[in-house]
Amino acid sequence: SEADPKLAEKIIWDEIELLKNEDVKDEEFYRIKNQLLAEFFRGLDNNANLADYLSYYELVTGDWENLFKIYESIYSVSKEDIKRVSKKYLTKDNATIGYLSDSRKK
Repeated sequence: SEADPKLAEKIIWDEIELLKNEDVKDEEFYRIKNQLLAEFFRGLDNNANLADYLSYYELVTGDWENLFKIYESIYSVSKEDIKRVSKKYLTKDNATIGYLSDSRKK
């Protein structure tokens, strides 16, 4: 069966509204923070990845040492930050919605 794209979009917007108006549950909040940090540290697992990260941060932020501030940045995010940023950026005015379809099915 095919998924209904309009229904999928509605579910996504409903979840965004929850982010804007309700506190994220503690368990989910800390799980996601830990997941982001684990992914970050796993990305530093070899010299090639570390070199990529260091050059990227030097290029994008102007200082390779900013790479090592990521931990503090992720850890300092609060539930209130999530609400505030969600309200500001996760709006229909800021969104571009596209639907993919199989052109072979006509």
